Amino acid sequence: MRSRGGSISSVGSNLPGSGGHRLNSSAVPHVKFHTPAIKWKGFTLDAAKWTFTSAQLQGIVSRAIRQSAEPSLIRLLPLETLDDEIPPEVERLETQSSYLKLRYKALARRRANLLEALAIHVDGSEEGSGVGLR
Repeated sequence: MRSRGGSISSVGSNLPGSGGHRLNSSAVPHVKFHTPAIKWKGFTLDAAKWTFTSAQLQGIVSRAIRQSAEPSLIRLLPLETLDDEIPPEVERLETQSSYLKLRYKALARRRANLLEALAIHVDGSEEGSGVGLR
């Protein structure tokens, strides 16, 4: 159970960005849906030849071949799956991602509006103005 730490008037003033009366639209957290950059960048064969010594390059390639040859790491898919099933699934997931981003943003705006209406309602109740949520 949660206890109230103050009067009803403190509810509106404790809301972030309310300034005691109203919510500020900047109080809504801004979420970026960008994919983070990959921390480690792979080299093309030409770039690797310039970057690594012959011994380093041989060690890297040998290790990659050994690891990729482990049966537990090999996954094979039928060509029909690669050609016919995966592209539509990728497209579906991208569409769903876009939809979810839009929905999140709309719900965040709605939440901000509801919190602002609540702050106005609480301020209006104190003054006896009769302003209510609609």
